[in-house]
Amino acid sequence: MQPSKPLCLCGFMGAGKTTLGDLFSKKYHLTFQDLDHALEKELGMNVTEIFETQGEEYFRKKESELLKLLINQYNIIALGGGTLLDESNLNLLLERSKLVYLNKSFTDLPKELPNRPLLSEESQRFLFEQRLPGYLKAPYTLDLQQLDESEIHGKLWQIWSE
Repeated sequence: MQPSKPLCLCGFMGAGKTTLGDLFSKKYHLTFQDLDHALEKELGMNVTEIFETQGEEYFRKKESELLKLLINQYNIIALGGGTLLDESNLNLLLERSKLVYLNKSFTDLPKELPNRPLLSEESQRFLFEQRLPGYLKAPYTLDLQQLDESEIHGKLWQIWSE
């Protein structure tokens, strides 16, 4: 079974987009790509280095360009935490993918992540609140605190195969 649209996972840093996308794709033999990892590979730097040397505007421009390519090449894509800040990205994803918000409460998110800028809790909360309106526009939401791994996979499969 091959649906017409890829499954794109959105949510804040540390919500589990990459982990869930990778596990789900392996379980069902689907193609998977993490947008941040693809961008790191293309630019030869990790996310923190890109932000520090090139700035956020450059990062977001490259992210948008790469998203337009990947959306046609993979079954599952883990988006960056801020991908939906760009309205054109959000519109593209709403039109050409099955966009799923992986909802995890701010207090349940990890406070430090490898290869990500080290931010104070206050800064993280600001970013979370800034990005939340975009996440809430996703047609599908999975409340991760209320589901175990098999339930998450079942719901993702249901969405993917619609």
